[in-house]
Amino acid sequence: MYVILGLSHVTHLLTLLTDYLSLKLPYEIIPPSRGISHPSIRKSQTTKPLPLTFPPDPSNPSPSKAWVGRKLKDMPQLDSLIEAMSLLAWDIAWVLWTQQLWPPIPTREEPLEACRLARNLLHLVSSSKIGRISHASTIEFLSTQESLGKLPQFMLSVKSVQEVISAALAEEKSGDVEGGGWDMVEGGEEVLRGDGWLKLNPINSQG
Repeated sequence: MYVILGLSHVTHLLTLLTDYLSLKLPYEIIPPSRGISHPSIRKSQTTKPLPLTFPPDPSNPSPSKAWVGRKLKDMPQLDSLIEAMSLLAWDIAWVLWTQQLWPPIPTREEPLEACRLARNLLHLVSSSKIGRISHASTIEFLSTQESLGKLPQFMLSVKSVQEVISAALAEEKSGDVEGGGWDMVEGGEEVLRGDGWLKLNPINSQG
């Protein structure tokens, strides 16, 4: 499942970046653990984590063939996944903001820009600004920087991001948008077994 696999990579990279920046995400990411091959995210310490995946297919015992051929818009518990994706997108935008990188381009459509998860992460890791502001594992420090004018006010809401995702799926349901890239594909779950992350080959530097 390319969508779920992509979310797994995004959460992994985001976790590594926040560790490097000594940032505590407002919406906590819970990495895969023993017996659970997918990451999840939660709104607060008192709320139940929202899985960044779909539930097992009760009609198919093979995880690698679960939901093959189904469109994302037709999947069970889609509302829960949309909410989880919205929290994740907001977290990434928030991290960009802490590094004075939000929004990536001047725009009035910040909720739409927040949905570009991979682009936003690439913008973060490729920027020379990353790491200039030390946060020492606190969130409170950021409000001080904001009040001093070193950081602009962060106005993005999770609800607005969620509305963009829901609207995109609604367009696909109506037939206005072909969502071939959102299909469930065979073999996606296989790479999520073990430690829960796809093992990537290191990049060999040349020269």
